[in-house]
Amino acid sequence: MVPLKRIGEPEVLARNGGAWRERFLKRRAEDATARPQNSQYAHPSIVDALWQMSHGKCFYCESPESRDRMTVDHYVEVAERPEEAFAWSNLYLACGRCQYKLTNRDVPVADCVD
Repeated sequence: MVPLKRIGEPEVLARNGGAWRERFLKRRAEDATARPQNSQYAHPSIVDALWQMSHGKCFYCESPESRDRMTVDHYVEVAERPEEAFAWSNLYLACGRCQYKLTNRDVPVADCVD
């Protein structure tokens, strides 16, 4: 298992994350099915930081994947804790297989890359 050390929060998230979260929570109060905008939490600089941090491997299964085959995943689902939709500590890269197949209940964080 490769140890995953969380690097500093990307500047775009540090600068905008609070406002993004507030707008999302407002939308969520009006529509319980609302999702955060992928273009925000999967901003290229966020993906770059996650890629560097994870050594180009899926957080869940550790398979190496090309960057374009990875997606930004919320470890704790947005449906469970919408307030963590833009929390740096809740964002990881996942391969397509794990992104749509696994939840945080399926894989304990202790069994993941970090």
